[in-house]
Amino acid sequence: YGEEFADLIDKKYPADDYGDLMAAVDAAIAAGVADPDNLFVTGGSGGGLLTAWIVGKNDRFKAAATQKPVINWISEALT
Repeated sequence: YGEEFADLIDKKYPADDYGDLMAAVDAAIAAGVADPDNLFVTGGSGGGLLTAWIVGKNDRFKAAATQKPVINWISEALT
């Protein structure tokens, strides 16, 4: 997304994204297209980090698969 976007999320990801995602999940449940008792979450790279963040923040999801998360932002490698 470019340098400006990278600067906006530098050392802040995934905090704001978590709230956005949970709002989308709530909207899907309210619209009747998602079952609140049968939710799953997965993601890779930044989405893998977000998945790990999500399961640390709540227990709404039956299962989670964190794939190739960027956990170490200095080396941008797995740990």
